[in-house]
Amino acid sequence: QHMLAQYPGVELVEGSVAELIIDDAERAAVGAGAATVRGVRLEDGRELTADSVVITTGTFLRGVVHVGPESRPAGRYVKSDEREVEAPATQ
Repeated sequence: QHMLAQYPGVELVEGSVAELIIDDAERAAVGAGAATVRGVRLEDGRELTADSVVITTGTFLRGVVHVGPESRPAGRYVKSDEREVEAPATQ
């Protein structure tokens, strides 16, 4: 992370994405054009705009550990419960 922060033109932003910022979503929903993803809105309200947005599930999203006959949620500790993530694009 330290090395990336030193790279010219790179700004590191930490946060959880709450929703996508989409232009023309209503028109696209009725077949009258194409929607365009313009960025993301973070849980704390900050908006990050970009020419491209890469969507990933995360390393431990809904991770489960199986020990013998028992199963339990597992993964890296995080502040929020990632198992409750709902995709904004489905709203």
